[in-house]
Amino acid sequence: MNSTRRSLLRMGAMGSLAFVVGNKTLMLTPAQARAQNIPFQVLSDKHALTLHHVAELTLPGSTEAGVVHFIDQQLSRPADECLLMIRYLGIEAPYREFYLNALVGFEVSAQQMFGANFHALERTQAQELFNQATRGDPSGWQGPPAPFFLFVLRADASDVLYGTQAGSEALSIPYMAHIEPSTNW
Repeated sequence: MNSTRRSLLRMGAMGSLAFVVGNKTLMLTPAQARAQNIPFQVLSDKHALTLHHVAELTLPGSTEAGVVHFIDQQLSRPADECLLMIRYLGIEAPYREFYLNALVGFEVSAQQMFGANFHALERTQAQELFNQATRGDPSGWQGPPAPFFLFVLRADASDVLYGTQAGSEALSIPYMAHIEPSTNW
């Protein structure tokens, strides 16, 4: 199946996606995958934890909506089926290197600036590092340009958080799907 961001949005953005657990394929929304603690296929637990904290600073509520599981699931797909924003910005596959290198960048910068892992930083420290990343590469940064990574992450998080009927309602805007999504999950 040739997936596109538009077809995802037609399905109500975060319609069911295929999550592989053992030798079973489960059709779940990203939020359901998060709630069921579906194991990650690409991200290590440390990468997932870093992504969780960075995504929550990028767009509050996106982690509960399942953005970490969405990104992991999409990174496990063939590049021509990937629905992550990075695919549409002229960056060559594999996309996993882009995400993993940026997450390492947050960890290296957190260690250099505060002597701790990003997820272990106090809220003010994490916010300080995040703010620096929005303006340019923080001290010790390794990876793609930090502001560009945050732009991409915000687009992915927005799709997960607001690309549904409930997300539209949270923004007090009318939901206008091209095709009404199935509610039979």
